[in-house]
Amino acid sequence: MMLIPFLLIGYLVYIGINRKHSVGVNENQLVERSKPLEIAKVRLAKGELSLEEFEQIKKNLLEE
Repeated sequence: MMLIPFLLIGYLVYIGINRKHSVGVNENQLVERSKPLEIAKVRLAKGELSLEEFEQIKKNLLEE
């Protein structure tokens, strides 16, 4: 009789852990998409890109 509550609690913990990990994947994907834009911002600040080049890169990245 006591086995059923333990199994239920274990299952709920398992689901909670898996949901936490699946959310992390989405956050990582978001970080990966913003990384090229951050690089372009740094290059603009260093003077490696003109403002026009930066705006074109930004436009291309945000279209994806």
